[in-house]
Amino acid sequence: MNRHRVLIIDDEPGVRRTLERALRGHHYEVVSVGDTNSAYQVLGETSFDVVLLDLRLPQISGDAFFLAIVRQWPRLLGRVILMSGDPLPPSPDWPASTESSKDTVEPEPYWRIQPVDVPSNWKPPTP
Repeated sequence: MNRHRVLIIDDEPGVRRTLERALRGHHYEVVSVGDTNSAYQVLGETSFDVVLLDLRLPQISGDAFFLAIVRQWPRLLGRVILMSGDPLPPSPDWPASTESSKDTVEPEPYWRIQPVDVPSNWKPPTP
């Protein structure tokens, strides 16, 4: 049986463990990391079907890291779910790619986010 692979990127160990247990309970293969450097490493070594990405990472904002991910691995466009337990609304300049963005954000308890067009001249930030 070929199981779907999920990568969890979140700096909070409790959130990672909770998501791991829930997804494994539904027979997903799960890898989780707590920082962007580890995420870049495992993304370069392994193929994933879905990425769960925290919006509020200490090293870099989740939306900027999202752009770095889909720029480096375009097949993940539409397969990255941005998440946050933070009740604060996103910053006024969110998302990072406002010029060509097709994102829609509804400031409700859950946000529905649609894929963005990554500008061709955009370069990923150095982690």
